[in-house]
Amino acid sequence: MLTYSYKCQKCHQEFEIRAALTEKEESSPDKFKCPHCGSIKITQIIAACNFIKSSRGEASQANSCPTGTCSFV
Repeated sequence: MLTYSYKCQKCHQEFEIRAALTEKEESSPDKFKCPHCGSIKITQIIAACNFIKSSRGEASQANSCPTGTCSFV
């Protein structure tokens, strides 16, 4: 299970949905809806992170995550 962040286009509330990747990709459009107003007009929020590849081929964090929601593996 992964956690996805969304914003409702109707009431502008931000919320999270936990779902498997396959469940998210294969679901009907009305499966994921705003828990505040029930609207299906939602947009996924994508957080961006910066990485620098080291000479050993490992990814490392270039800067701290600007949103505080990035995870580094």
